[in-house]
Amino acid sequence: YFSNRSILCPPIPSLIFGHLSSLWLASSYSEQLHKWRLQYGSVYGIFEGVRPV
Repeated sequence: YFSNRSILCPPIPSLIFGHLSSLWLASSYSEQLHKWRLQYGSVYGIFEGVRPV
């Protein structure tokens, strides 16, 4: 979905949960989002379950 729009996206750990599992396992939800922002830039895509956000 995001690659068709030229938007970077972290690797998806789960097809069912999307990036939610990474966020749940992180020490802090906002800290994980901050790490992704530093790695992928200010615009990046993640999946909440199967829904792109």
